[in-house]
Amino acid sequence: MKVLIAGATGTIGSEALLHCLDNPQVTSVVAFARRPLAKDAQENTKLTTVLMEDFGEWPEDRLESVKDADAMIWALGTLDGDTTANLDYPMAFMSSFVRILQNKTALGSEGSEALSKFRFVYLSGQMVETDQSKGLHLISAARKIKSVFETEAIKFTEKHNELWQTLIVRPGGVLPKDTIATSVLGLVIGKNWSIRVEELGSFLAHLAVHGSKHRTFFENEDILNKAQQLRQGRDTSG
Repeated sequence: MKVLIAGATGTIGSEALLHCLDNPQVTSVVAFARRPLAKDAQENTKLTTVLMEDFGEWPEDRLESVKDADAMIWALGTLDGDTTANLDYPMAFMSSFVRILQNKTALGSEGSEALSKFRFVYLSGQMVETDQSKGLHLISAARKIKSVFETEAIKFTEKHNELWQTLIVRPGGVLPKDTIATSVLGLVIGKNWSIRVEELGSFLAHLAVHGSKHRTFFENEDILNKAQQLRQGRDTSG
């Protein structure tokens, strides 16, 4: 299968990328990035990097080349509440790529596989706030704009339900890779409020590969429990 990823140069996106590359079910990964990826990732034969000047522009010929993709991991965004990065960019990809999927389905170019849903795995956050008028003390703008996107993404999915599945991942505080300090900090913050970056990356890759039959939203404890199952080899997909 082929997985797309936006934000692969970031801390979380790069971890999700590594897990995708390590997954034997993933045969191809296409990373959309503003700059080249780390050398060790670039050397992997599964990986293709597409350098982007503007994530708000998705030319048809560029998307045609990945029309056989099964999923996109969207790990691109900012904490300052910027509307362009957090709302316009992902919506631009969604509206552009769904047209490619519609054309593919209309032409029947992939036979029965053309009817399978494309999975859009969106990295959101635990404290997303739906009340746009509410005063918040902590990263207020980012929490509100992510909520706006989530709402728009659900509407989009309902409109294109036969082609599109949106999966929204809401982690708590993301901790560095496993160290003694990280373990202690995780205990202090608590299971419901924190997750290590390698656990989150593992979950994002898993969701891109397997999707979910019944759920759209995944909270921190859900992510952590699944990541621990994956690490222990007890995966029960779905």
